[in-house]
Amino acid sequence: FSWDFDADGVEESNDITPTHTWDDNGVFPVTLTVTDDDGATDTVETVVTVDNVAPTIEHFDPGSEPFEEHVASVCAEFTDPGNDSHTAWIEWGDGNSGPGVVESQQVASVEGTVTAEHEYAMPGVYNVTLTLTDDDGGASTAQTTVEIPRTPTTLTFYEFSDYSVDYADVARVTVWLTDDTGQLLPFQPVTITCVGHSVQVSTNMLGCAHGFFSPFDPAGEYAVSAEYGGDEYYMPAAVEEPFTVNREYVEIAYEGDLIAERNVPVTLAARLYETDQCVGDLSGKDIKFTVWDGASTEEFFGTTGADGIAQTSAAVGLPAGVYTVTAEFAGDEYYEGASTDEPFAVWETIAGLKATGGGWISNDGAKLTFGFNAKYKDGDTSPTGNFQMQDHGSKTNYHSESLDWMIIDMFDVVILQGTAVDDAGVTHTFQMVAQDNGEPGKGTDTFAISLDGEVYATGTLAQGNIKAH
Repeated sequence: FSWDFDADGVEESNDITPTHTWDDNGVFPVTLTVTDDDGATDTVETVVTVDNVAPTIEHFDPGSEPFEEHVASVCAEFTDPGNDSHTAWIEWGDGNSGPGVVESQQVASVEGTVTAEHEYAMPGVYNVTLTLTDDDGGASTAQTTVEIPRTPTTLTFYEFSDYSVDYADVARVTVWLTDDTGQLLPFQPVTITCVGHSVQVSTNMLGCAHGFFSPFDPAGEYAVSAEYGGDEYYMPAAVEEPFTVNREYVEIAYEGDLIAERNVPVTLAARLYETDQCVGDLSGKDIKFTVWDGASTEEFFGTTGADGIAQTSAAVGLPAGVYTVTAEFAGDEYYEGASTDEPFAVWETIAGLKATGGGWISNDGAKLTFGFNAKYKDGDTSPTGNFQMQDHGSKTNYHSESLDWMIIDMFDVVILQGTAVDDAGVTHTFQMVAQDNGEPGKGTDTFAISLDGEVYATGTLAQGNIKAH
């Protein structure tokens, strides 16, 4: 038996029932020549039709990730038993398609690869379809998935952002939004949260966003954070840092009465205030008023209103004398403490209480002479007597119109208050403070005078004497 499968006159097999594989599809003549042992021969011919077999796609996968600049690659491996050439067409899943690069070699059959790249306009997940076709029209398809990631972003606090603020003051928080290359991202929405309070802002053309906060929260440790939600192009980002709210500095001013008749109610008042323009809630603050000296103390209490003022009616029962009134705020979780002192006098009508004095002191290099006598009589609520003063420097004389009250304390300090008229007929409120330091008065006793709340002169007697009776 002699088989010729390609009509080339060359025997390919001498088996009775041979098998043969053609390299490609087609119609092929087959010739069988049979020879007996006597040398007689006979030949018969037939035709064999070999059908085409489509190529087989073994693998179809995306290339190495992540894909930079939105450029994705794919790679496929295929085989084909026929000696065919091939073309590849790829649908990228975004409405675009194009050919792939086919490389193949003939071994026992065709083995090859398909590669391609494509630039996507937007991030996303795309279904990519490969159609591989041989030169006889046989085709196979395969699918894979390509993910184009959104660009990573970073939020960074500006180095000069405020990381602490006093209660009710304004903190400025600034963040930068950049991509993974450091490129600033303008016009992107950012949420900035400080001490639990959030604002929605947008980055400006420089990729910078600002938030302003006035926390009305107790002093303590909190956090400041910023969050970018991302979009179809960019991934989300967030940043957080510690943030401190400090107690606010305040001052207190005494605004109540500075003189009290013993056991007769007067008003003790103080104003709590901030020294900046960002004012918090000053209401409901407890203020303690203390009238005191080295030996005796009385305390009274008031609570501030919305204007920061606290006042209380107080009947001071301390003996007549000179004291200090202290207004004190101990502080709380919002404000630091504050206190202030003012001189405070308590007077009392005591029949027979008397003081006299006269002499001169030096005032700006000129003489200032004075004389006074004052006494409480039975049933009087104010002392009787008079006060005279002459300023030789300004050549001005003062004489009393009325005496309002007088105090003589345990240290023989005499405080006398009333009204006096000068040479021009102008009425002044005067307060004289003189101290009897024993005999002789010259060089030891002291005299001070205030007009309309302003200290006018003070000094030790150059001549004269003070006498507290």
